Amino acid sequence: IRSLRVPGSTEMSGYQVDAGDGWWGKLYDESRRNKVIANPINDAAAATVKPGAWIDYRIRAEGPRIRSWINGVAALDFTETEPGMAQDGLVGLQIHGGAKAVVQFKDIVIEELPATPNAPTWEKLGGYQKPAPKKTEAAPKKPDAAK
Repeated sequence: IRSLRVPGSTEMSGYQVDAGDGWWGKLYDESRRNKVIANPINDAAAATVKPGAWIDYRIRAEGPRIRSWINGVAALDFTETEPGMAQDGLVGLQIHGGAKAVVQFKDIVIEELPATPNAPTWEKLGGYQKPAPKKTEAAPKKPDAAK
């Protein structure tokens, strides 16, 4: 959600409200921070998922806050505190590659909420910006053996 296509790529940059074993209720920041930025607030949400059954996954992004519910049980409650994170963008549905799977979606409803005044947008931020490389500490220098 709140995503933008990475130029020249099949990837999207933005928030990823995750689903799947070990991922229910997590929030991942794709192609920006490249890490899980919020964990589930309630393990009971994942416990409502039954293999082969339809899942009701509700996501609400309002201002800097992102919340989700799985089968009516609160799963995620995250408020963005880092400046410069767009509060608008595209919604994408995906499946990760590497395995055979069947994924089905039905009854998708998108309700557009009023914009938050002065909220950062992808346009105001200049579009997609490649993440800066992670800083690594230099290894200690070896003593000079020639001395």
